[in-house]
Amino acid sequence: MAKVTYGAIVSDIRGNIRGNVYTIYRGTHIIRTHCATPYNPNTTRQQQIRTFYTTLLGCWWNLPIAHQELWEKYGQTKKDTRTGIGAFLQSNMRLLAADNNALTQVDHPPQTPSTPTAAAGFTWHFVGASIAQIQWSTPLSTTTYIQALHRLNWDYSPSYNVYWAITKTVASNPGLYNWLHTYPTNTKISLKLKTMDTYGRISPFTHKLSCLVPTRALSETWVNTGNLSGATNVLSIIETSDQTLYAGTAPNGDIFKSTDSGVTWTNTGNLLNATDVYTLLEASDGTLYAGTAPNGDIFKSTDNGDTWTNTGNLLNATDVYSIIEASDGALFAGTAPNGDVFKSTDGGTTWTNTGNLLAATYVYGLLEASDNALYAATRPAGNVYKSTDGGTSWANTGDLLNATFTYFILEAADGTLFAGTRPNGDVFKSIDGGVTWTNTGNLNGATDARSIIQGLDGALYVGTADSGDVFKSIDGGVTWTNTGDLSSATSVSSLIQTLDAYLYAGTLPNGYIFQATPT
Repeated sequence: MAKVTYGAIVSDIRGNIRGNVYTIYRGTHIIRTHCATPYNPNTTRQQQIRTFYTTLLGCWWNLPIAHQELWEKYGQTKKDTRTGIGAFLQSNMRLLAADNNALTQVDHPPQTPSTPTAAAGFTWHFVGASIAQIQWSTPLSTTTYIQALHRLNWDYSPSYNVYWAITKTVASNPGLYNWLHTYPTNTKISLKLKTMDTYGRISPFTHKLSCLVPTRALSETWVNTGNLSGATNVLSIIETSDQTLYAGTAPNGDIFKSTDSGVTWTNTGNLLNATDVYTLLEASDGTLYAGTAPNGDIFKSTDNGDTWTNTGNLLNATDVYSIIEASDGALFAGTAPNGDVFKSTDGGTTWTNTGNLLAATYVYGLLEASDNALYAATRPAGNVYKSTDGGTSWANTGDLLNATFTYFILEAADGTLFAGTRPNGDVFKSIDGGVTWTNTGNLNGATDARSIIQGLDGALYVGTADSGDVFKSIDGGVTWTNTGDLSSATSVSSLIQTLDAYLYAGTLPNGYIFQATPT
């Protein structure tokens, strides 16, 4: 037990935040931690709670008198607090401890003491062995948040017992959250939900549901969702914000759409004169973009793919291999055969060439990293170019040994960059923003590392050719494991993991899309 005194605070607050029971009683702050485990170290959380309270106490004394008086009146309406400072601290402590940037400190209370509606239609199950998928039917609101609280049962793993720790606080819309965990197989986990609004008001808990953590399988099992009529290669797959899947294909330049998780696919219609749809993007405003060959056209749809309009030819481009939207809303397109990167600041109405990337002929992949630097993956020398000025200038980051093509650039959650190459199927990594690159090792049987994603649980997945396999790494690329057979596939051109945690792989030569559940 840790005991910290913060002065004469006449208040009485009790609560539970992420496994730490805290009490403030007449100026004394007591923390009792139930979960001193490798997964939830008490010292870190205790310090965080102390920091929250130190910050909030300072904020209270800086509030206008009028706001303090409002909190006093509000506190008198609450049965668990009696003073203004108590109500202020309780509401804001919940908001700060929620670990969600959308929930921020409030300086004045709500007009009424009412509480949010409790979550209803609550279900959950395991997707693989490390993702618990939590769902609810109501509320579905942009101003109401769901807190999932979990507890590990003493009967199954006494050393990992947690007293109703908060797993995450997420927006209640769209009604689904994938909770990533690392608890041992056969651990019994109980979950319950509560709702919280932007004033830190909480609902009663839902009923409790329990499940056992399943055994981790040795590999994923890939299931063919069926052929996309007329397609031989699925070059790109995306999931949009409404959980619709789109697949760009060759050789007819078709874009297929699925609203039932890949069970059925509908052709949205041919993109005039296009043969290959190399890349798809949903922009922040919901507009869809498709980069194509052989005329270097970028098509645009504002009606969920029902119709597509050509935004105009990108001068001297024949292939558009990648399209990204930068954090400032600008669009960038990587092209061939001159190694040009084009930029649009008006939603694709006009495109400007940012300049040739010296020695590059193809720009296969583009990335905006978390520090806003742009990266371009190219051929024929396998170079990775970098821009720190919004694409105005580009510099070669250095040679990726023995690579002739670099197909993609990925930034992992920890900031590490990964690049997939040809002809040896190597995946390179950089921990210094591309200054140096290290080969993580060959993917057995592969000549091309064509596509990469980081899964919801942090695992890396790489789609390859000529083997047509998907490799997985759970240690940041130190080792790679083949996830299993994608029957008849020779190349995995595209990979995604959707919000409901399923993996999808677009393949050559039969235009198949395979689906798997991560393990």
